[in-house]
Amino acid sequence: MEQYKQQATASLHKLRLRFNRATTGNGWLRKPNLTPIFVPSLEGTLNNYDRHKTLHFHIVIGNLSARYDTELLHSTLRDAWLRTDVGVDDIVVTELDSTRRAGWTDYIGKERERGNKDCIDYYNAQLPPYLCTTAQQFSANSTGQVQL
Repeated sequence: MEQYKQQATASLHKLRLRFNRATTGNGWLRKPNLTPIFVPSLEGTLNNYDRHKTLHFHIVIGNLSARYDTELLHSTLRDAWLRTDVGVDDIVVTELDSTRRAGWTDYIGKERERGNKDCIDYYNAQLPPYLCTTAQQFSANSTGQVQL
């Protein structure tokens, strides 16, 4: 299982770089605030009971140009994913609307609740710097200490 997990993480890294380039050109390198929000969660690493369930990612994506509707986002992700070592044509893109926003953190972290403390892929997670700065300021203002 560890080999599959490493292969999936390496493929996701390739996807993330291709996705950044496809959505911003070189903008994310020149202007860090253009960096897309990308927070992946790898699920299926605890599966030893169903051979039809595969490793798969849930990814929170944001900070994109307004032109990226669900259809364009799907095709951009699909093209980048199929160019990786493990990519298959099985991609679902769901927009977080007002009915879904409340539960997305529970959903993306549900495997953590089942005992997989390493499900969030911090190696491939990225946030634009202004969000990190805002989080630090918020944490420092509310608790007196900076905690991330």
